[in-house]
Amino acid sequence: MAILGTVAILFFVAGDAVLPSRLLWPCLFACVVFCARDLWIALGSVTVDSVGITSKRPARKPRRLRWIDIRRMHERTTRGVLELHGDSGQPVQVFYMLNDFPTLRDIIYYNTHVLMANAADASRTSLPMTFKQDGTDQTVWFCVGMLCLIGGAYFIVNPLKGQTAYVFFALAAGCWLCAWALYQLLWPLNALTVDHDRVILHGMIRRLDIPFAEIANVVLTETPVAIKGIVIAVRVSLVLILKNGKQLDAGTFKDQTHFARDLIDVTRS
Repeated sequence: MAILGTVAILFFVAGDAVLPSRLLWPCLFACVVFCARDLWIALGSVTVDSVGITSKRPARKPRRLRWIDIRRMHERTTRGVLELHGDSGQPVQVFYMLNDFPTLRDIIYYNTHVLMANAADASRTSLPMTFKQDGTDQTVWFCVGMLCLIGGAYFIVNPLKGQTAYVFFALAAGCWLCAWALYQLLWPLNALTVDHDRVILHGMIRRLDIPFAEIANVVLTETPVAIKGIVIAVRVSLVLILKNGKQLDAGTFKDQTHFARDLIDVTRS
C-alpha cells in the first residue's frame, strides 16, 4: 500500500513528465480493492454462546465451531484476523477490526482451554524460543526512499524543464525515508526470546534481559491505525508490565503475537 500510495502522490505532484499516467490506474484500482475488503469486514459479525462461536459474512454461509471442537488458533497479522480451526472444515475468522475485539478474544480463551495447552506442549515449543517483529514496513519504506533517490539522481543527469523543485524534493524525501527506515531496523528491540527463567528483548544493537520475577503481567493491547479519523487497521502488540510499574511494548510478531503471550504465561506459571 505504501508503494501504491507513493506512486499515486508522485503522479499528482509531478505530473506525467515523471510518471506516465498508465501507472496511476493500477494503483488506484488496488486501493479500491483494499477499501472494498475493509467494507466487507465491517459488514460481517461474530456471535458467541455457551456452546460455540459463529462468524457471518456477506454472501457466505455462516461458519460455526463448538468450543470443544476448536483445536488450534492461527493468527494472520497482515490480514488482521484470528482463525479458529477444528478437525475439518473452514475456520471461524475473528477480525481485529470487529467491535469489542479484546472482549471477544477473552471469551475465546476462557472457553477454549486447548489454546493455552498448545503453548505448554513440549512438541510445539522448545525453549529458548525467539519471536521476531515483522520488518516489512521498514523494508518497504527503505525501498521507497531508494526509488526517490534513484529517480532524483536520474533527473539530475537528465534534467527536465520546470521539474527542478520536484527533483530536490525527491532527493530530500529519499534521504529522510532511508535514514528513518535504517534507524527503525537497527536501533529498536525488534525481537523477543522466551527462556526458562526470563524474557529477552533484543535487536541488532541493544539487548534487555527481564527475569520472570520482575514481570507482573503480560497483556495484549490494540492500537487503531487511522487516517483522518477513519480506522483502516488494528495493531495488536504484546506489552510486558513490570512490578516497578514500567510498561515495555515488545511489539507485534508476524502471526505469533498471541502465541508469544501464551508461551510467556505458561512458562512463568
